[in-house]
Amino acid sequence: MIFYIFTVCRHILFIGVLVSIMLINAGCGLLNTKSTLPESSVSIKPSPEIIAEKPPVVLVKNEEPDFTQRLLEQADGALRDGRLVLPEYDNAFDRFQSVLILSPDNTQARSGLQAILVSLATDVRYSIGVKQFYRARQQIKQLDNYFPKTSLVEDLQHELREEQAKTIKIVEVETTPPPEGDYEDIALSQSELTKRSDVILQQLQSVTDKIVANKSMVMIYARSDTEGRWIYKQLKKSAKDYRVRGDIRIGKPKLRLLPPLE
Repeated sequence: MIFYIFTVCRHILFIGVLVSIMLINAGCGLLNTKSTLPESSVSIKPSPEIIAEKPPVVLVKNEEPDFTQRLLEQADGALRDGRLVLPEYDNAFDRFQSVLILSPDNTQARSGLQAILVSLATDVRYSIGVKQFYRARQQIKQLDNYFPKTSLVEDLQHELREEQAKTIKIVEVETTPPPEGDYEDIALSQSELTKRSDVILQQLQSVTDKIVANKSMVMIYARSDTEGRWIYKQLKKSAKDYRVRGDIRIGKPKLRLLPPLE
């Protein structure tokens, strides 16, 4: 009996010692946890002296100068390529005008517009010089649309009127030969026919008036059938309701007016 009690007490004491040892080890493990944590989880505040300063943020409030420069470059490129006023929205004139909206005192844009004005005026004077009066009038209208109230437009209109007046007098003298027998030959300028100029159109209009007044037939001489048909088309257009009667033959350009058929 005594031995049994002793044995039980010994087991209880052993268990108590064992539990104590386990508690001690557990405590040591908890104590060692802080020292075994990875460095990344440890919060360390660096010294203020070693903190790298971030570069200041620069806010661009206005990019107008860069945009203006791009417009000027595009305008200069269009000017070099001959895109003065066309195509629409992609030409030198529109680009230079846009620059002046952003920068009204921009001298480069003003010089560019002046270059366009001079170039368009040069084209008008060339058309007047080669007697393409209809084309010259259209070019003057275009010039006036882009550069309204410009004295240069008035000068060009005056030049056009003077040259037209000179040409009309020459045509009247050269294209009214005396009648020969029962017909009348009217020479046509080959160069003016080639250009389809206002000079030849005015001459054909004058001949048509004579055809209608005398009810004449007309023999058209031309260098090709195509040219002859073009001449007949102009006569028919000028005659309006009158039916022009005639024929087309290949030869040196002229019109032969014949008496009407009885």
